[in-house]
Amino acid sequence: MISKPLSGPAAIAALPRDRLIAEFSSWSANLANFESDLKRIEPYVDLHHIDVADGHFAPSFLFFPDLVARI
Repeated sequence: MISKPLSGPAAIAALPRDRLIAEFSSWSANLANFESDLKRIEPYVDLHHIDVADGHFAPSFLFFPDLVARI
């Protein structure tokens, strides 16, 4: 059985409290192999974060809402 990842307050509450946590940005992943890149680092990461830029406030585009929804 595959368990569903936690999200929201439950995910925060489940984080380890006896060590530093590792948070990785998805910006450095290879978008052509995004799934395999995420699986490769999964054993080492506690959190993933997604940097968002819309081309207006920040000068570049990063992740679009449809891509974020699929993640």
